[in-house]
Amino acid sequence: MNSTWKAIVGISTIAGPLGFVLGWAILMQRAGQGPDSGWFLSHAFLLSGVALMLPAIAGLRHLLNHHAVKSADIGMGLALLGALALVGQFAIDLAVGQLSANQSEMSSLFKRLSATPIIALPFHVVGPIAFYIGLLMLTFLLLRYRIIPWWTGALAAVGIIGVGGGAMTGNALITLLGFVGMCAGFAPIGWKLLTQPNTGQL
Repeated sequence: MNSTWKAIVGISTIAGPLGFVLGWAILMQRAGQGPDSGWFLSHAFLLSGVALMLPAIAGLRHLLNHHAVKSADIGMGLALLGALALVGQFAIDLAVGQLSANQSEMSSLFKRLSATPIIALPFHVVGPIAFYIGLLMLTFLLLRYRIIPWWTGALAAVGIIGVGGGAMTGNALITLLGFVGMCAGFAPIGWKLLTQPNTGQL
């Protein structure tokens, strides 16, 4: 892998989860305030975070090299498809905010969208689940083959599970802590990619 692509993967592995943390933290602070500047800023961070995860996911897969090829490819495929669905979800959220004058209108529009299977299933159910399952698969494989330190993998895995748990229970704080765990787990991996000598391999 050339140095430019390695730098992109390294930066993305750090900045992607950080975008989730910043976006979710802002979203929590302005809960119930309608489509204000905080709404758009939070979703801009979330959208950039998930977009940055695309090269990060490819980089995590490359780290596995020839280990568990089929499982690694499945994990990467799920994570990439899920990430694309999340891009769609956050883009829809931004559009809803743009079309709404206040919190009441925004809530009403979200209710209508959530009742539409063609929107709700791929962007709010199947996509996010695929993203986190795929990311968790890659993390467990990296741990299994001792490609990353156990503590970074453990933090990332606990963070991913925490985000899923927070989403299922509707607990915003657990979701935020999950994103923090993801950030703490993946950031050292990205930093190592940025600082290790370029050998042509991740």
